[in-house]
Amino acid sequence: MAYRQEALNNIRKHAGVTSACILFELNETEAKLTVSDRGKGGAKRRKPSSQSLGLSIMRERAQSIGGKLELWSSSQRGTTVTAVIPLPFERE
Repeated sequence: MAYRQEALNNIRKHAGVTSACILFELNETEAKLTVSDRGKGGAKRRKPSSQSLGLSIMRERAQSIGGKLELWSSSQRGTTVTAVIPLPFERE
């Protein structure tokens, strides 16, 4: 998944940590990928001119298939990026 790769790349570049937690959840209606770290945080505090191109691309990709990308960041708790993608359903 491109989301996982880009999220891990951002952790390597910006968080100042050497590990991350990846959680993949799947149910009948959606797939959810969460990548989190316990790093420096600060993803939301960046100036718009220096906004992460990687995060923008991840958000655009999720939206292009009807999904969404959420970002939480705190200097005390690190950063969590979650991509939620709806799954196609079969009609009977």
